[in-house]
Order: sequence, then structure tokens, then C-alpha cells
Amino acid sequence: VAKSSRPCKIILFKKNDDGKTFTKVSNAVYYDSTALPGIGDDSGSVTYHFRIPFLALEGGATVKRIGLYPNIISNEEDDLCAYYNFTDGNEIEIPTDGNNYTIIIEWKLTINNAK
Repeated sequence: VAKSSRPCKIILFKKNDDGKTFTKVSNAVYYDSTALPGIGDDSGSVTYHFRIPFLALEGGATVKRIGLYPNIISNEEDDLCAYYNFTDGNEIEIPTDGNNYTIIIEWKLTINNAK
């Protein structure tokens, strides 16, 4: 059961005109190399590396959110493990020219032991 709930893929989203909801602009993409664990004094982490090819993206979109998901997604809103919202001016602009490009994302997920 735990294996199917483990984060292993991401989806990119654009913000809708209402300013509150999001629409996906990529297919779900699995990490492309072994997740790297890390151990701190009061924390543990895992670093995921993703390569998103241009064929998996919606050209011309502005990525405002990245969602981290488990292997099995039944509902994109409810099954979200974690997300990151880009601040204004730091979004990812997806080109429309159709060139061969790849977006590379390295995501470090850290869990702290609160005292």
C-alpha cells in the first residue's frame, strides 16, 4: 500500500482566469533517476530529478504550480502529495515554437522532526 502512495511523478499547472483554480499543462512525468535520500540532525529528505520533454507540455502556457503525485492518481486535487506555487515573475514560460527542449526540475522534499 505504501508503494502506491509514494511520491514519484509531477504535473505542471497554469492558473485559470478566475485566479484561484489551476489547469494542467503537462502529462504526469515520472522521476528519471533514483531518488536520493538525505539525513540531517532532525530531518530526512529525498531529492527527485525530473525531465519533462516538450512533447509532454502545452506550448504557450505559463506554469504557476508544480504538483508532486503518487503512482496512482484518481483525482489530481485529492491525491496531491505536495505542491509548489511560483511567485510572480518566476514562472516557467513554455515556448510555442515547437523546438526540441526539456524542462529539468529537481525537487527536494524534506521532513523535519519538530521539537
